[in-house]
Amino acid sequence: MALATRFSLNGERFYRPATNPEIALPSVTTILGKTASEHSKKALLSWAAKNPGAREAAAERGSAIHAACEAHIRGQRVQIPEEYRPFWRGLAEQLDRFDSFLWSERPLLPQWRNVVGEDGIARIWSMKHGYAGVPDLIGVRNGVVIMGDFKTSNGPYSRWFPKGENRKLFTGWSKYKKCAEQLAAYALAAEETLGIHVDCAQILVSTPEISQSFLIHGDELLKHRTSWLQKVRRYYEIKAEEQEQQAELDALAGPCITVTAVAA
Repeated sequence: MALATRFSLNGERFYRPATNPEIALPSVTTILGKTASEHSKKALLSWAAKNPGAREAAAERGSAIHAACEAHIRGQRVQIPEEYRPFWRGLAEQLDRFDSFLWSERPLLPQWRNVVGEDGIARIWSMKHGYAGVPDLIGVRNGVVIMGDFKTSNGPYSRWFPKGENRKLFTGWSKYKKCAEQLAAYALAAEETLGIHVDCAQILVSTPEISQSFLIHGDELLKHRTSWLQKVRRYYEIKAEEQEQQAELDALAGPCITVTAVAA
C-alpha cells in the first residue's frame, strides 16, 4: 500500500518528498504557524473565539476562489457560488496578463509529473532546509518566472507597516508579510525540486471591494527568504525542545509496571 503524500499529525501537516518517501517534511504553513509570536497566536485564538465558524467559512471561500482560478487557467468553465462572486472580480484580469503557466495547484509540464504522488497530491520540497508545500501558481510573464499565491480577505493587504493605530491595516500588513515569506519558501523549494529559478513572487488578493496585486522581487524577495530560513531553523529548535521535554517526562514517569491480581 502506497504511503500518503500528505498527512497531519498532532495538528501539523507533513508531506513525503518523492525522492525519499520514508521522510516526512513539515509544510510551509505548519512552520509559519509554529513559529508565530505568542501575541499572534493569542490574537488568532481570541478572534476565533469571538467569531465562531469564521475560520471554516474563510477556508471554504478560499477553496472556491482557488478552484475558480484553476479552472480559468485551464480554460474551463468557471463556477462560483453567488456569495463568493465579489471575491472573484478582478482576478481573471490579473491571470490573463500571464503569457503561460507552468503550475496551477499541480504541475502543467509533463517533465514534472514525478512531484505528484500516487494519491494525486502534488508538492515541492527542500531536502536541504527540511520543508515542503504546494504553491498555487507558477507562471511566465514577459520572460519572467513568477511564483504566485491567491488570497481572499475581508480587508486589504498592506506592503508597509501602518502608522498610527489602524488595526485593520496592521492585519493587512501582517498577512502580507506572512504570504511573502510563504512565497519565498516556495521559490527556494522550486529551484531544488523543479530546477527553475523564480525571478519574482506575486500576491493576488481579492476582497469584496477591490483586488490587489503585489510583486516581490530583488532585495525584497531576498529579505523574505532570509526571514523564512530563520523561521525554519526556529521550527526545528522548537521541535527539539519539545522532544527533550517529552523525554524528561517519560524519565520521570519511570518504566511501566503491569500489576497482575493473584487469588489468595
